[in-house]
Order: sequence, then C-alpha cells, then structure tokens
Amino acid sequence: MSGKTAFKEPPVCSDFLPETLKDVFSRENVKNLPVAGVPLENCLRILRDAETHLASSLDSVRQHVKLLESLQPPPPEGPSTDGAAAGCSHPRIKDETRPHLNSTSSPVKIHLLVCGNTMGVHNDLVRRVGVPTLEVGVEECQIILVFCPVWSRAGTDIDAALSKVPGNKDAILVVMHYTYNPQQGLTGTRPTSQANIRAVHILFHDLHGGLLNCEPNRQAVAVIEAALKKYTVPNRFT
Repeated sequence: MSGKTAFKEPPVCSDFLPETLKDVFSRENVKNLPVAGVPLENCLRILRDAETHLASSLDSVRQHVKLLESLQPPPPEGPSTDGAAAGCSHPRIKDETRPHLNSTSSPVKIHLLVCGNTMGVHNDLVRRVGVPTLEVGVEECQIILVFCPVWSRAGTDIDAALSKVPGNKDAILVVMHYTYNPQQGLTGTRPTSQANIRAVHILFHDLHGGLLNCEPNRQAVAVIEAALKKYTVPNRFT
C-alpha cells in the first residue's frame, strides 16, 4: 500500500445506456471500456446521446418545478399594526444603529415600511448594505425602505405599498419575489413611475437561507447602498 488514494471516476447513471455498457459503468471504471469490446468512438457517441437525453429531461423537470412553484400558496401573512388595507406595518423602532467597520460617516436615518410577510429577510438585506444606518420614525427619516413581497397579484400589491409612501420622502421599493429559483425572470413587474421612488427586485425563499445567492440580489444591494450613500455625512473627527 502506497498510502495514496487511487483515483476513482464518479459513478455514471446507466439508465439511458445500452446493456453492453451498463456492466462497465456499474464497476465505475471508464478505463474498462476498451476491454469490454466496445469501440471507444461508439462509447463516445452513446454517451453524447445520453447527455442530450438527460439535458432534455432536465429542462422538462425545470418547467414542471416552475409550474408547481407558481401554484404553491404563499406562507401565511404576519400580523400588521398599520396600513391594514395594504398589509403594511411599521416595525417597532429600536433607535438601533446598524454599524459598519471602519465607517467614517454618520448613519443614514432610514424608516422601514414592511408590506407583508418577509420572513425577516428585509433585516438581512439591510445588514448587507455597506452603509451605517439608524432606524427612526417616518417623520425623522431621510429615506424609506419599502419591502413588498409579491405572490400572484404583483401590480396590486405594489400599488398598495406605494400608496403608503409620503410624497415628500424619497423611498426605495424592494419587490420581493418568493422563489427558490435564482434564474427566475422578473418580467411582468413594472417599475414605479413616481419620481421620488426607486424600485429594486430581490429573490428569497425560507427553505434556501432567505436571500438567494444570485445576481438580482447583488444588484439590489448595490443600488440600495448607492442611494443611501447620498445621505451620508462625513464625521467631523476621523
């Protein structure tokens, strides 16, 4: 024994292979192919055909997943304390500063307007923004972050959330799509036409760690961070 672990090819699913190759792959050793009496060119052709078949099957599975996902009922809505018609609530203000290491500016005063059950993902999103913030009341804030989970009535949900934003305050509308598919398209959700409101989209799912690891979420964080930086004031003593 040399103490080294011998290389072992990963097992191959043989469901789509002819009987002449199934025994070879059951031994998980591709090097046995020439010994089995099957020309290497034929093996390559057969495997490519199997790869095409599997890819087609995978596309079909993805379509079914997307369909079933669209039919999945949303999680139960959490209780709201304000804005009952829109399901919006103003979370209890803790006057909590969300600090960031090596920050050289005063925190931006933000107000959170939560319109639906976000499963706490809105707090995670704010924590990911690289700008210190201080959560305050709507009258004191410099900018409002509106969190709007959408299910089947995106336009109605968004309009209801926007109706809660004062016209004299800047706001960022965070449209939250409940899905575990990071490739889900965001078509059919229109941006807001109000000059004081900027819209971003995020993808989230409670069974996949909340915010998905995907490009739309990274873009949303970047947009929010850039918007908040406009309100930062450098500290006098740095």
